[in-house]
Amino acid sequence: MLRKTKTAMIAARLGMLSLLSLLTPSCTDDAPPGCRPGVPCQCIGGNCLYRCQEFSGCVPACASADSCSALCGDQCKYDCRSGTDCSATCTSDCAISCQSTSTCAAECGDRCAYDCRDVSSCTPHVGPKSQVVCERVGSCQVQCAGDCVVDCRQTGSCEVQCAKGPKLDCGNGRVACGSCADPV
Repeated sequence: MLRKTKTAMIAARLGMLSLLSLLTPSCTDDAPPGCRPGVPCQCIGGNCLYRCQEFSGCVPACASADSCSALCGDQCKYDCRSGTDCSATCTSDCAISCQSTSTCAAECGDRCAYDCRDVSSCTPHVGPKSQVVCERVGSCQVQCAGDCVVDCRQTGSCEVQCAKGPKLDCGNGRVACGSCADPV
């Protein structure tokens, strides 16, 4: 009897692990039905976690999720809409977009394009040659590791910290670290 109970418990645990692995989208080629590099992967509702930091071109997207997190490599295109907490980490040449959420946090490297609209709190940390847009948000707190431009439109507060030198007020809600021109 004891042996049957242990066997049943082990089977139940393995079943839960299998279910969790199916519910955690991945960009790896060996984890069907997970995400594939360059192919959009959608998660709707609940808690979503994308792990595709070893690949370029992951395209994670969340809608109406309690939390949506993505760990990406280069050229990630992250989209989080109508949820609660959104966060993304990517290396370089990434596009991070959040709309109608409570929070949107990002850690990204060079040439990051971060777009945060209709969100309570936007907190991007971006690398050199990055561009940030915060529109109709409660607060936008940006940290730039190099030259970057930040466009704040209809924000409660817009704080920009530059790693090198003082921030520049470029007019019309634009603040920059380095130069007021769009990054090349």
